[in-house]
Amino acid sequence: LPVATYLLSTQDLAIQMRYNNLDGVLALEYFGDATNVYQLDFSHNQIDSIVPFFNQTASLNYLKLSHNEISMKMTGDLLNNTPFIEYLLLNHNDFYGVKPDFVDSRFEFIRVIDFSNNNRLRGTIDLENLLGSTITIEQLDFSNCDFEDVLLSPPSGSFSAFKQLHLEGNRLHFDDLFDAVHSFAFSIDTAVFDSASGSFITQYIPPFWTGFG
Repeated sequence: LPVATYLLSTQDLAIQMRYNNLDGVLALEYFGDATNVYQLDFSHNQIDSIVPFFNQTASLNYLKLSHNEISMKMTGDLLNNTPFIEYLLLNHNDFYGVKPDFVDSRFEFIRVIDFSNNNRLRGTIDLENLLGSTITIEQLDFSNCDFEDVLLSPPSGSFSAFKQLHLEGNRLHFDDLFDAVHSFAFSIDTAVFDSASGSFITQYIPPFWTGFG
């Protein structure tokens, strides 16, 4: 991939390189130096690894690296220096890790997170740490990974925008889904793998269930 992107200075620049034959290492640091880049889309290529942003990005709010071949451990370092990110789409790759701390409440503007179809992501989905006071969140997708548990607590803020939580295709119990509904006043349309019965449970759960105590 080219490394001369630091020369870019166009205002409000969206870089879209999807559906090409790009492979190798994507050095995000070079795009971070272009202070007016607000969107990066390198989805549907053959990128196998990334170099994180070294400096804080001033404008980036959309990062889409889905449908690549990125094989690396998911750590908090990967997302350092992106405080204004709103859309984080890393689905359909080969990220891996146990109880990863890839996102937390530092991301106060985040709206959509999609880590689905990274089947070596495992351990616990820490929604307590992830959400914090991030009341802008609209959609979380952790489907088709290898998670075993969800950490939840009643949220401190208003999550009226939170509409979709996808957990299907993991190794969770139905109780995890019920706890999610109990904690948030929103409607979920999802499927959760019930590892005890060995079958998929798919159903619509209405928001009034949140009143159960």
